[in-house]
Amino acid sequence: MWAAEQIIHRRNILHQELFSAIDVDNSGFINIKEMIEFLQSVCDDEVDESEVRGIFSKMDVTGDRTIDFWEFEVRI
Repeated sequence: MWAAEQIIHRRNILHQELFSAIDVDNSGFINIKEMIEFLQSVCDDEVDESEVRGIFSKMDVTGDRTIDFWEFEVRI
């Protein structure tokens, strides 16, 4: 059981680190601009902004045009 708890804890830390890397203004929310810029910085291929916008809208459960950590974590 201890190993499973460690894995879950490490996964949560990785999710928090990834969220923070995308949330460059440290607002506690990811906006579409931050998401696109992050993906452009880590992808070798060109980022299709319309595809990112579609994924973003599916992650934005509340429809407020931002993704908070809860929305991020449940979709990752």
